[in-house]
Amino acid sequence: VGYAEAPFAEQDTVHDGSGQSMPLEYDNTQSPYYAETERRFDEAQDWTRAGIKALTLYFYGDSENGHADQLYVALKDSQGHTATVAYDGDTNHIAEALWHEWNIDLQAFAGIDLDQVARICLGVGDRDNPQAGGTGIVFIDSIQLYGARCVATQAPAGDVNGDCVVDEEDIAALSDDWLKAYTAVE
Repeated sequence: VGYAEAPFAEQDTVHDGSGQSMPLEYDNTQSPYYAETERRFDEAQDWTRAGIKALTLYFYGDSENGHADQLYVALKDSQGHTATVAYDGDTNHIAEALWHEWNIDLQAFAGIDLDQVARICLGVGDRDNPQAGGTGIVFIDSIQLYGARCVATQAPAGDVNGDCVVDEEDIAALSDDWLKAYTAVE
């Protein structure tokens, strides 16, 4: 993680206003066939407080990445239990020079105590079933925890007004748009 020389963080390819992102270089052509970085917390973190429901991060790939390796996040609790969640979108996103938002429901980290999160790991490859992969770089930015929120790309079908609920407000919006589209002709 990071560049060999200062500034160690990426300063041009950034997602938000922090002015930097984390470059994660990987070489999965040799054992252990996955690359990973880890953040250990001094004290275990309670990821259930205040209604926290999701972990969100943004990543930016590189068109020169030689292989569509899998991006993943692993959490480890203070008792040593680990759960890993692989990116559920198109694996080719790691080779796209675009920011991709990844929203992870914390319930996907089954088997760990979410009120005792001791470590978070970000990696490229298959941690649980390592196989030879490619080489490249991916930039990580805007890692955040969220409560329940509406994510437009994951809204249910029929959600016209973008509030992640299909209800009478969507019918009203559809009716209003329909009436505007078909005006009487004299």
